[in-house]
Amino acid sequence: MKAIALTLSLVVMLWPGRSEATAITFAFEGTVASVGALDPTNPFPTEPVFGTPFSGTYTFDSAALDAAGGDPATGSYAASGAPFGLSLSLGGLTLDYAALSIGVTDGYSSFGPGDQYLVGFAGGPTLLSLRFTDFSESMFSSDALPLTPPTLTGLFTELVLSDLVAGNQVDLNGTITSLTCTAGCSTAVPEPATLVLLITGGGTLGLRRRLRRRC
Repeated sequence: MKAIALTLSLVVMLWPGRSEATAITFAFEGTVASVGALDPTNPFPTEPVFGTPFSGTYTFDSAALDAAGGDPATGSYAASGAPFGLSLSLGGLTLDYAALSIGVTDGYSSFGPGDQYLVGFAGGPTLLSLRFTDFSESMFSSDALPLTPPTLTGLFTELVLSDLVAGNQVDLNGTITSLTCTAGCSTAVPEPATLVLLITGGGTLGLRRRLRRRC
């Protein structure tokens, strides 16, 4: 009986629904594809042109709730305040945004059929968006929040920046060539059934050992 009680206590303590939120950070890299505006002047120490490299990170909440819970093909997740947010380093400047949203669509995209993963910040005059589209519809099988970065092979990727930087309007697009997890990457939680089997299996093994000793 003690073994059963201990098992039930462990299940309650380790049940995924009781897990704490974990911050996960993805890092991205790419190059500028086109520059629409640097108006009235270029605010960057190094003017971005075609081929200029950029990099950045975004940190999101692994336990964020789906704000589009009624739609099984659409996931909408948001996080704000430290440590969550989005940053972009380009042309000698780093632009920081203290919030972000993540969109997941399974089976459709802004281009038509496909799966799409959207990460970005929008507010006032600012739009920073990372877009990953899989026209083969094999990137996702649900609208769940991805806790590992998608493989970019075969995906259409795009960065869009529209913002006022030091009083200058900046509009540019880029291609994202790399997306990796750099922090909080080991956040997988065992499924409830698996968790129970692991715990009860251990308890059963201990019970067998005790019975052998008595014999």
